[in-house]
Amino acid sequence: MIIDPNANDMGGSGPRPKVRPGRKLVHAVGVEFAKSMAGNPKADVRFVVISDPDETNGQSDVSGFVWLNFVMIDSALWKLQQMSRAVGWTTPFDTEDQKAVTKVLMNAPIWVELELETYNGKQRLGLTRRGQLFSQFGGEMTEAMQQVVKSGVEYHKQGAAGNFNRQSKPKPPQGGQAFFDGDDIPF
Repeated sequence: MIIDPNANDMGGSGPRPKVRPGRKLVHAVGVEFAKSMAGNPKADVRFVVISDPDETNGQSDVSGFVWLNFVMIDSALWKLQQMSRAVGWTTPFDTEDQKAVTKVLMNAPIWVELELETYNGKQRLGLTRRGQLFSQFGGEMTEAMQQVVKSGVEYHKQGAAGNFNRQSKPKPPQGGQAFFDGDDIPF
């Protein structure tokens, strides 16, 4: 097999952009189920940016990743309920059914407003704490958006299969379970 470094892109994903604060259209591409530090069940969700209306000076966050978590305790279920409404889910589901939760989370793209927050003395990107956390996307997914989602799902599968964390460094198993199925992408 011959590789020509001067040829057009051969399909590699290349480096992903670091996501900046602002309004982003995101789609869930992977869900990992584990326990929180307090021992509560949680879903860590990897989202990929599929549209960046805050693009400036040719810089776009499209194809960058954002992680959000959903802790499955009574006082935090409002967040998952709000997310399910934003993706257009209309039927009840059991938070202990990981396949059902994953299907809901990966049902459709959503709008989020991201801002920098301080957590354990470090700055990280998180959801704005003002108003609605998730908003419904009223448009149609373009072919380009679908390709970004498919690429993100594949990237997540490879990372989960290789047991990598968010910084792509190996980590020991922690009893969590990853669930994803490319056939569950709703397009």
